[in-house]
Amino acid sequence: MSPWSPAPTVVAVHMAVLLVMLLGFYGYGYEHDLKVLGTLSLYFLLFVFLRRKLSNLHFRRCAGTMLAVLYIALMLRRG
Repeated sequence: MSPWSPAPTVVAVHMAVLLVMLLGFYGYGYEHDLKVLGTLSLYFLLFVFLRRKLSNLHFRRCAGTMLAVLYIALMLRRG
């Protein structure tokens, strides 16, 4: 069994829990926002096309570091 096999289940459960928690406060949040749908689609395609590369520990460390730096920079820029 691949370590990636339970990932869709974990994501689905996480989404269900967040739906219950946030629906009362924010609504669905993606009803009219194609940018969110596009971003989710891009992340999904990135995972599909990089699936074999993700078995390489060095690649995962570099990709994780780059994403962390990117998101920290975006948070600091927004203030």
